[in-house]
Amino acid sequence: MPAREPTIAASVVQSLCDALPDHQPVVQQGLRKFSLTRFSAYDSYHRVPLKSYLRLFEWLADELDSPNLGLELSDRTGVETIGAVGYLFLSSTNLEQAFNSMIRNIQAVQDVSHMALTLGTRYALVSYRVAHNNLSECRQDNEYSLAFMWRLIQLYTGSSCPLVQVDFEHAPPRDIAFHKRLFKAPVLFNQPNNNIYLPLSAMKLTSAALDSNLFPILEAQVNESLAQQARAQQFSDQVIEVLSDEVLREGARAKVVAARLGISTATLHRRVRREGKSFKGLLDDHCKQLAQRMMSQPTLPIASIARRLGYAETACLTRAFRRWFGVTPRQYRQQQGRLTDPANVSRPPL
Repeated sequence: MPAREPTIAASVVQSLCDALPDHQPVVQQGLRKFSLTRFSAYDSYHRVPLKSYLRLFEWLADELDSPNLGLELSDRTGVETIGAVGYLFLSSTNLEQAFNSMIRNIQAVQDVSHMALTLGTRYALVSYRVAHNNLSECRQDNEYSLAFMWRLIQLYTGSSCPLVQVDFEHAPPRDIAFHKRLFKAPVLFNQPNNNIYLPLSAMKLTSAALDSNLFPILEAQVNESLAQQARAQQFSDQVIEVLSDEVLREGARAKVVAARLGISTATLHRRVRREGKSFKGLLDDHCKQLAQRMMSQPTLPIASIARRLGYAETACLTRAFRRWFGVTPRQYRQQQGRLTDPANVSRPPL
């Protein structure tokens, strides 16, 4: 089996696009140009090609005439950009554990990314790089990643941790004033790696952001995400990856999905059967899970959910809901509302 193409969590791409609300026509043009229009914003496990993401990032910086786009976006995107990995960082017992957890779990966010923590006698060195054969396509990601990491450190420590130095492996831009203002520390270029230097004493700082009791809960969630990626080696999971919003709206016919995978329809059905499943069953289970996630958003119209799942009319979604849950979509949403209503939550006696 050929090696899988390196990927990145679609949530990262989505967050970066959402952080450019005034430039959506250009963003949408870039998503189409690099074939990134097919990911589902509702699937927390969805991945997109890392190469396409890196090229999109560099292209946007050029098109928007914003050479420091990565640095700028680091201040506009939240912890949720990297999902549970970010919250796991903020709920760690101390900063050293925070970095070690991120190093262990970085693959849940981005493939072929390498992070390391080195503790010296005076400084702690955090290194980051993407194993990519074209360094010029990594500049925006490198700058975004280190600036985003610096923001996480500030959130974790309540801005009480000084930054000693920042290294970048790419060549210096014409103007580095923005870099100096953001990091408030010496910034070097053409270095062997992308590094952040912190005082060694900072490794013992505790979180000013989240309760450390959250750590095991979030760690379990990250482990499930990593397990999901490992299971993606199965062909049926590759089929699920193709079932994006766009494909579902088109009807998600076996012929369409097979074409996206570069195989014949007969081969698609044969390989799915080999795993004891059926294309129809995979599609139905996927639509059921997406419907549950979308129904949890009370402001999202049921008619919109039906369209996004590829149903010609709301009545088709209603029939599917009766089969899945024994109730109509409206009844399902009402039941979920009662479950989450604060008035229905048990409280300990005062």
